Amino acid sequence: MNNAISLIVATLNRTDELARFIESLGPVTGIAIDLIIVDQNRDDRIDRLLADTPRNPVIDVQHLRFDRNNQSLARNYGLTKARYDLIGFPDDDCWYEPDTLARVMAIFTDQPALGAILGRWVEHAVVVPAQAEPVSLRSLLDFRSVPTSAIIQFFRREALPAADPFDHQFGAYRENGGYFGCGEETDLMISVARRGHTVLFSPEVRVHHKYAPRRFDSLEQQFAFTRHRARGTGGLYAKHQSAPYVVLRGLTSPFIRSWRYVFRPAQFVTHTALWLGRVEGYLRWWHRYGRHRHPSL
Repeated sequence: MNNAISLIVATLNRTDELARFIESLGPVTGIAIDLIIVDQNRDDRIDRLLADTPRNPVIDVQHLRFDRNNQSLARNYGLTKARYDLIGFPDDDCWYEPDTLARVMAIFTDQPALGAILGRWVEHAVVVPAQAEPVSLRSLLDFRSVPTSAIIQFFRREALPAADPFDHQFGAYRENGGYFGCGEETDLMISVARRGHTVLFSPEVRVHHKYAPRRFDSLEQQFAFTRHRARGTGGLYAKHQSAPYVVLRGLTSPFIRSWRYVFRPAQFVTHTALWLGRVEGYLRWWHRYGRHRHPSL
């Protein structure tokens, strides 16, 4: 179906934010929206939210229960229920501008061979190009591309890996704490580009999501959080067999920087945790799979 998109939202412990996202779809016209809410909550908050939140009539909601606390698995499950060939993965606390989806549709219509779009995360501090440009596999493998958060990812279904596009070993919502604390979204974009699909960055596709430094109650908490997420980056280096200079840069740069901040505790803790977590993630992945890529590739 033309002018139609499936939006898969894995949600946990949020109601007002999800209501804001649904309300941000209110101005959309001429686009059929298959909104798939994968509900990981243990209560009926989403039922109550859907009953109380006014919805645009172009939105058809699928409310799916999912009893595992794992964002990647939840997104993969939602994808199996998607009705349309264009796919997006918004977070439950992001929101769109009135023309976000219209711009996505226009780009895919104008470029039939395009596999994926990366939009602009408006609040993100990273400086991005002012004009649309291709995102190369090399820039993704070098970890020098534009941001790759799932909130700004839009795909043709055919560009996605056939089975489990989000590698559930990565991400902040792993059961039992997990090991690789981030990276599933970058992993997906690398996998799509590696399979030969064209990826386009478009600053006109604007998505909002709060971006602010995380606050910690202690240096110990800061260290644990940063180390956990850094393991995901190290795991990606190994999974995608990054070039030696990428690995060397990624593993040594935070170590060198940590000693520059030896008398500034917060910065010292951050860079030390980045170094340790990346080394741990890199070694753990190699220990599991050796020189063989994970089957999800």
